Amino acid sequence: MKYSLFFILIVAFGFQLAAQNPFSADLIPDSLKENAWAVIRQSETTFKRSTLNKYSMTVHKVITILNPKGERFSGIYVGYDQDSEISELKGYLYDAKGTAIGSIRKNDFSDVAATGSSTLLSDDRAKYFEPAINKYPYTIAYTYTVDYKSILKFSNWIPCEDFYVSVEDAKLTVSSPDEFDIRYKSRNYDFQFEEQKAEGTTTMSWSAKSLKASVYDYGRLGYYEIFPIVIVMPNQFSFDGFEGDFTSWETYGQWVYQLLSGRDELPQSTIAEIEKLTAGITDEHEKVKVLYKYLQQKTRYVAIMYGIGGFQPAPASNVDEKGYGDCKALSNYMRSLLEHVGIRAYYTEIGNGLDQKIIYPEFATASQTNHVILCVPFEQDTTWLECTSQNYPAGYIGTSNSDRYALMITEEGGKLVRTPVYRTNDNRRESTIRLNLSESGPTEVNLQSDFKNGQFEEIFGLAHLSRDDQKKILLRHLDADGLELSDYSVSDLTDTVTMARLNVNGKMSGVCSKAGTRLMVKPSFLFSNDFPKSLSKKRTTALYEPVGYEYCDSLVINLPESYEVEFTPEDKSLENQYGACNYRYQKNEKQMIIERKIHINKGTYEPDQFMMVNLFLAFCDKMDHTGFVLKKNN
Repeated sequence: MKYSLFFILIVAFGFQLAAQNPFSADLIPDSLKENAWAVIRQSETTFKRSTLNKYSMTVHKVITILNPKGERFSGIYVGYDQDSEISELKGYLYDAKGTAIGSIRKNDFSDVAATGSSTLLSDDRAKYFEPAINKYPYTIAYTYTVDYKSILKFSNWIPCEDFYVSVEDAKLTVSSPDEFDIRYKSRNYDFQFEEQKAEGTTTMSWSAKSLKASVYDYGRLGYYEIFPIVIVMPNQFSFDGFEGDFTSWETYGQWVYQLLSGRDELPQSTIAEIEKLTAGITDEHEKVKVLYKYLQQKTRYVAIMYGIGGFQPAPASNVDEKGYGDCKALSNYMRSLLEHVGIRAYYTEIGNGLDQKIIYPEFATASQTNHVILCVPFEQDTTWLECTSQNYPAGYIGTSNSDRYALMITEEGGKLVRTPVYRTNDNRRESTIRLNLSESGPTEVNLQSDFKNGQFEEIFGLAHLSRDDQKKILLRHLDADGLELSDYSVSDLTDTVTMARLNVNGKMSGVCSKAGTRLMVKPSFLFSNDFPKSLSKKRTTALYEPVGYEYCDSLVINLPESYEVEFTPEDKSLENQYGACNYRYQKNEKQMIIERKIHINKGTYEPDQFMMVNLFLAFCDKMDHTGFVLKKNN
């Protein structure tokens, strides 16, 4: 086995200082310190496959923590489960000058459950160590090996690992017997690639050097579109005794289909109940709505990651009995409910969220999906169901699932399909804000706002929180000086449409300032921070708007008695590739009415387009804060 330079030094010299102090923070180039909270000095990851179902992963890493923010990267976390075993685990600590100050032995690690708060059942565990050092910079060097008894995929290799991390030197090595085919794909960097064949084994390696730290920006692209990445996939695999072929999405889908076999049975009492619920309903779309509501009222989501449960759903009868399941189990349960009333539905894998999606449709991998939804095709259209939500209406799957590839599991295997696109005009917020101005006291505020589709996702969760939590969030997000809430409500209206409604009553300051016989009015739309005022001039990564949005706000300002509008701003509008915005002003004897409509287009905007984007953002910010003058009548 080949060891990295740092490991040879550790073994040869123990805690003695190497002549050049290779881990001294002073040796880090200034270019790699820019925007960095931590620097990976050396990283070597090796996957070594021995049989159809066995392989090992060895990781050697040296990372320097530059400041307190870098502490999030200081922990050593090594996961394992019932199909894997940690055979090697050790580490060392160094101060700023690269002098060894301590060792990390296996018994220094805590053994913890590798689960989140929503996970009910899991055999995933981890060895975890977090250094207690508060003098910066310092360096951690460690090595570990995990031996696996099942194989479905190799972990994606992202040498930078995260934002605010730079890399001096990193290498990935994969070796496999020639009888097992290996596919690979790299992106976002010109890796140095080498391949060697010897004694029936193929060894491939990818190297990267001097990778600068990336900054987390508003409207960023997904991980796989920003960071250098190498994806390596074994075509033939055996996972928990189930053998499969990952040559294509079709063959992988065949493997998943066999995992679903025999898991759709329901108790007779449930079959009788759902037949009664749907009796007399001839429209199959309505049947889907009725049974989807039945699912939402009967079950709840919990994560289950136990054995092959990470890929195989629990039987429908188990979900029926216990009333809970993960995305796989709930989707399979809903599929079973529909099939028992004669409606065919398809279990469908998908990548959920910004950082997880099928972005390589031509390159089948297990790492591109992390979620399961349900596809219900009809003759004229298709209904999609997000079975983990107890609030979504039937047919709405959320923007984190929309407009992307999904893998529909059929009898013939996996088939790539596209999920629905939510149009800009559908992702709409409509607000009416009423401000009752006072010559001397605070301004009374009344707000009613309807959030639809993509906008609905921003607010509907509030409807299910406590009053205190609702108030804290509203005060944090509403843009109003000295806001005091007297009453507020959040209504989930998903029984009829994909919409939530927010009502707020209260008082705020800072709207009016008196100057002699005049009042200077600075209006507030309450939602002024929907997007940034500008993009950073130093930004080098593209701006990504995955979904288009529309904001339609009517600001009705009731004038104080004996005052009239002396100065009214001009109507103005701006339209470019990024979006369109329009401001209109109307006045009468008692009111000033400002209509604001902002339309943000879905798209990816490269740095050479930022001047155009910033022009748009600056225009909206200026118009949002454009005031007017009231004059007291004689």
